[in-house]
Amino acid sequence: MHRYSFLIVAALAALSSAQYQKAKDAAILSDARYLTGDGQFGAAYSQEDGVEFKEESDGEGNRRGSYSYVDPSGQRRTVTYTAGKNGFQATGDHLPQAPPAPPHRFYPPGKLSLNRSPDGFSYTFSKN
Repeated sequence: MHRYSFLIVAALAALSSAQYQKAKDAAILSDARYLTGDGQFGAAYSQEDGVEFKEESDGEGNRRGSYSYVDPSGQRRTVTYTAGKNGFQATGDHLPQAPPAPPHRFYPPGKLSLNRSPDGFSYTFSKN
């Protein structure tokens, strides 16, 4: 009997410690929006917890903007981005960088010959 009551108490303790902790609601410090009517629009806001956002559109489907936040270590992180026909492209000091492309190797052109034979074609390639 004591074993079952210990298991029940342990299960309740585990469930209570795993409850969702509601995050603090940050107050909006500033909020601005505009729409020009020709497809151009923009928005910007900032919050008391350090979150900032700004975005503009040029009316041709291209957007540019940035957002910032404070990470758990207290560092301010900023991401700047563009989006349009070339896709979404983000930059930021904290974002990983792709390794540099390997150097291109130049191979001089070779000689390609096409020979017709009774059973089809044969191809030969030789480097000069």
